[in-house]
This record gives sequence, structure tokens and C-alpha cells, in this order.
Amino acid sequence: YYVRFWNDFNSTETTSGQGYWNEVPKPLEKDTLNSDSMPHLLFHDQPTSDINDEYFVIAAVSYDRRGCGDADRFNPSFEGRKITNLAFYRNRLIAFSEENIISTAAGDYDNWFPSTALAVSPSDPIDIAATTNYSSILYGGIVINNAMVVFSEYNQYLLTTDSDVFDSRTAKVTQIGAYHY
Repeated sequence: YYVRFWNDFNSTETTSGQGYWNEVPKPLEKDTLNSDSMPHLLFHDQPTSDINDEYFVIAAVSYDRRGCGDADRFNPSFEGRKITNLAFYRNRLIAFSEENIISTAAGDYDNWFPSTALAVSPSDPIDIAATTNYSSILYGGIVINNAMVVFSEYNQYLLTTDSDVFDSRTAKVTQIGAYHY
């Protein structure tokens, strides 16, 4: 947990006077994701009504910065690893990386970081592992009813919750099969 003191008078960092403490990421530590190696956005653009003036654009996404804590505890587990697939589930963008299922914050598809280091919010990102006695590199997922079936090469898992709210406290992954995918 790291904080900075901000002066009320001129909104600058200071060590004295009237002001407030604000939570910040660990000083002198990288607090951004490398947008060049993260998933990109593909969108259709047609700036004029001329049909010959339409095209598709692939662009890097400006992902949110980490606003609290340190990289060891608060960066998503795909940092420095390969993302094997993406999916949408319960108003979250889901990334599969090795044995981990990582989601964005609820409704905020470019935010992979929690809002504070002090408490867990229902809208915070989810980072959960699907493990068995065998290697389970995850390759994809399919949404069914109120759950998501997640596939590895030799195992299938169910990502779900017993609650109405899908968050890091209620999310669970259970093995449902061991078939070759």
C-alpha cells in the first residue's frame, strides 16, 4: 500500500500543509501494460458516405494504468506470458494464459487492475488458476447458461459462481472432464 500527500491549495505533491493522502502505485515501478504485445482493436471506419472510403483499422489499445500496489501482487498473471485466447463472460473480457483465467474489471474492458490495494470490490478483475495433476494450458472457452466451459488440451473446466455476483471472492473453477481437445 503506497500513498502520496497532495496539497489542497495547488494540487501538487508536497510534504506539509492542508491536503490529503492519495493511493498510488509503488514509486519507480512500471505501472502500465505493454500495449504492443497486448490484444489489439480491430474496427471498421467509414469517414465519409463514399463506399470506396471505408476500411478496417488495427490499433493498439490504451490500457488503464495500475493505480495501486506493486507489480508482484497487482499485475495480471499474463504479464510476461503468452495470451492464448480471449472471450467475453458476464460483462468482462476474459484472457486465457497458461493455466490462468484473467478478467478485466466489470464493464471496463481495458482495465486489468484493481481499484485499491486495501479492499476487494465486486467490480475488480478476477485472476484464477485451473489446475489438476496434469499441465492445463488453456485454449478457449464457451459460455453456456450461467457458466463458461474452459478448454485445455486434456481437461475441461467450468468457470462459474454460486452467487448472483461474479467477482474474485465468488468465482470458482472446477474440472468437468478429461477428454482430448
